[in-house]
Amino acid sequence: FRAEALLDAFDPKQIVRLDFASMELKEGHKAMSSDFAMLVALAARGWRVYPWREAAENMAKRGIPTGKEALEDFAKRYPAYNPEAAFQHNRKEHYTSPVAPAEDALIRRVRPHPAQVSCHG
Repeated sequence: FRAEALLDAFDPKQIVRLDFASMELKEGHKAMSSDFAMLVALAARGWRVYPWREAAENMAKRGIPTGKEALEDFAKRYPAYNPEAAFQHNRKEHYTSPVAPAEDALIRRVRPHPAQVSCHG
């Protein structure tokens, strides 16, 4: 059902119904972050959102402790920690790359167009 949820929630017909301009006025720039926007899109369609183990973070760059007790404590403090996860925290080698022209044309449809469309975190 995860693919169904994503395809449904991120369908352009559904996204266009979300009032991100008002959310940005109330919440500021964080309303334009993917962390916030993805949850809003899924919740607006009635999908239950909870952490998916395989979508957790591989936090190798956070200084993961090596001792057994320290590692257990780290995992308790950071429930998203998953050393087998595909996502690696701070892996941002393309964050300064320009957006492809076809995708940039889609971004430009958002009114008012945000001053920047870069990572905020």
